[in-house]
Amino acid sequence: MYPESFKSKAVKMYESGTSLREIADQIGSSPASISRWLKGRGVLPTSGRKKSKVKFWEKINKNTNKLSPYAAGQCWEWEAAKTPAGYGRLWNGERYEYAHRHSWKIHNKGAIPDGLFIMHKCDNPSCVRPSHLAIGTPSENSLDSVKKGRWRYAKKD
Repeated sequence: MYPESFKSKAVKMYESGTSLREIADQIGSSPASISRWLKGRGVLPTSGRKKSKVKFWEKINKNTNKLSPYAAGQCWEWEAAKTPAGYGRLWNGERYEYAHRHSWKIHNKGAIPDGLFIMHKCDNPSCVRPSHLAIGTPSENSLDSVKKGRWRYAKKD
C-alpha cells in the first residue's frame, strides 16, 4: 500500500485542484487506484455528481441559432465528444453515457427508469436543453420518429 507521506500528498494535491492523472503520475499509480483510495477516505465524492455537473456545463453552447418547430427556444448544443449519429457522449465517473440522458438526470434529480428513453422534442441529437427533452417508451419514441418523418424503416415511394 501507499506510505503515509504519499497519502497526505495525494489529498493535498487533490484539494488544490490537481487532476487524478497528475496525482497518479507523481505517486506512480493509476488514476483509478487514486480515485478509489480518495473515495474510500471520503475525500472524493463517491457519486461524482457535483464535479460531473460542473464539467457538464463547460461543454454546452447555449448560444446556438438552432430552432425547432417542435420545441420552444434555442437548442443547447453539446460541444464535446459525439457519436457518429451526433449524440453527445460523456464519462459520468462510472461509464460512458449520452449527454442528453445525463442532462435529463441532472434536471429531474433522478435515474431514468429501466426501459425508458429520453427523447428529443427538437430532433437535434446534440441538444441537452431540459425543456427539449422528454421521457418515453420505445414505442413512443418510434411513433414520434414516424410522425416527424424520421423513421428510417419507412417505405420509400
